[in-house]
Amino acid sequence: MIDFIIKLFVKIALLFRKYFTSLTFERIRNNVREKYNYTYWRKRLKALGDDVLFYKYVIIHSPENVSIGSHSRIGDYVLIWGGGS
Repeated sequence: MIDFIIKLFVKIALLFRKYFTSLTFERIRNNVREKYNYTYWRKRLKALGDDVLFYKYVIIHSPENVSIGSHSRIGDYVLIWGGGS
């Protein structure tokens, strides 16, 4: 459902791109992506603190064993193995 909303938002923004500056569009898109990633991982991880930011292409194996503290940043292309509990 979230994927559909993001795709719909992008299509609407592209239709009205002359009203958006490229910087504004990038900020809105990044904000939507951040909220989606946070919600996605919050449901799957053992524990997730506040103000955690996931960048692009993060993979977490066995997320039910992984806890991430508040104010963390998980960078691009990070792979986390949670198999050891």
